[in-house]
Amino acid sequence: FSGQVAGFRPIGKAVLAASARFGGIFPYGPSDIQVPIAERFFAGGEATGRGFQRDLLGIPGETVDYDTRATLHTGSGDGSCAGRYPDLKAYDCNAGPHIVGGNGFLAVNIEYRFPIFGGVGGTVFYDLAQVWKDFSDINVRLEGDRGLRQTAGVGLHYMTPIGPLRVEYGI
Repeated sequence: FSGQVAGFRPIGKAVLAASARFGGIFPYGPSDIQVPIAERFFAGGEATGRGFQRDLLGIPGETVDYDTRATLHTGSGDGSCAGRYPDLKAYDCNAGPHIVGGNGFLAVNIEYRFPIFGGVGGTVFYDLAQVWKDFSDINVRLEGDRGLRQTAGVGLHYMTPIGPLRVEYGI
């Protein structure tokens, strides 16, 4: 299941926009059968946690893995690890990040959108988001080992005939 709620409030010529999204996946059947990665939740990027790269917001080692993995080389000659790690010449290095995703998700976005001139406007935003391995792990603590991650930033948008063109920067 997933849900979203959004609200907009005019403040003079500007707009205050807020949204919240959440979701949960509950696997059924034998406990060793995992939910396919394509069906899991992800965060980070242009809509959730804009201070993170796309889909790279998560709990390290659980919903995102930033490490390089060495797997046994199956072809002829040395593996790709040989040049950098001479002791691992029988292995191929598969650099991270490895996006795993999760079964629990929560995101909150707050934006102040204001006109600059013509079709150009500015945005100041604050995002909270996190992806958890299981829905039961969701919590609303800020930061910490397993809490919501915070990002803030600014942006410019231009209204074109087919929709807005945005450029945003978040930290």
